[in-house]
Amino acid sequence: MFISAYDTLACRNILLTKITPSLSAAQISNRLITDQTQPYCMEKGIRQLPRDVGIYLEQGDTPQFAHPIIIPGSSQNDQRTVVVIDGRPLAKSVNYLKERMFVPNNYDMYEFQVLRAGITAMMLRGDTTAMSNLISPITKVVSLWIQRAIDRNYVVSQELASVIQTCGAVYVYAMFSGSSNATQEAKQLWSIRLHRDFPYLSKNTIERVIENTGSLNDVVQLVELIKRACDTPILQSLNTETFLQAISSGWDAFNSREMMSIAIEHLPTLIAVITKSQTQSFSKTAIGKYTASVLGSNLQNFIKSVSQLPLVSDIKYSSR
Repeated sequence: MFISAYDTLACRNILLTKITPSLSAAQISNRLITDQTQPYCMEKGIRQLPRDVGIYLEQGDTPQFAHPIIIPGSSQNDQRTVVVIDGRPLAKSVNYLKERMFVPNNYDMYEFQVLRAGITAMMLRGDTTAMSNLISPITKVVSLWIQRAIDRNYVVSQELASVIQTCGAVYVYAMFSGSSNATQEAKQLWSIRLHRDFPYLSKNTIERVIENTGSLNDVVQLVELIKRACDTPILQSLNTETFLQAISSGWDAFNSREMMSIAIEHLPTLIAVITKSQTQSFSKTAIGKYTASVLGSNLQNFIKSVSQLPLVSDIKYSSR
């Protein structure tokens, strides 16, 4: 799986050569807004940014960028690695009590981008232990989202629907593990998790998917697993492009097609999409409805677990 959104299938052809030099220069000269500079003005008070996250606000010739960009640190300049988001379309700079601060134009979208960047920074530091509480809820939501997206386009049987959902679950397990290798040890762990998270799945369905699982590094291999495990002519026309088209309706918000295509390969974006789907701006999205329905009484526990992640614990997430 990928730590940078720009390594995903949806973004790997985007050239950053006209962007990263400006961000690197801003980092070296301390012109990024970070947790080490100044507090920033939000609608609900003054807060600090998550650690290792920077905001770029300078006007000029630097093209806008829609996704967090990783700017490596430099020991020569005593600079740490920073994950930078483009604040120009999201916020405006203001003077408040003789200090330079800024106010978001869209509070939910601003926090969405900060959360993506914060989790990316956390993963870069290898501090992922706290994410273990997110595995089950994220897996339940995403596997259902994948299954229903395919079913809308291909109308599969209940048996095949269960196989598709199981494939989606195994894929998410692989995302959280940080390894695409389907070793025997990994398969045993996935099988245990499947029985626990989806007690209604039959033993045959779980074994069918586990036996067909190979490397799971990206969305291409996920689609291959679904077709291999289902082994039906009904899904003959399913490919990466048609799969991404099917799941893109889950967000129905900012840059939906690209964002969902990134989320299926980029864990920080996936967590942010599901978390922010419970806020007012995105509550009517399909993924928002799936999340509320699947998690039910455990929804607040999920929101709390996200809010307590290292590097993003100072951001408040409210559910609808």
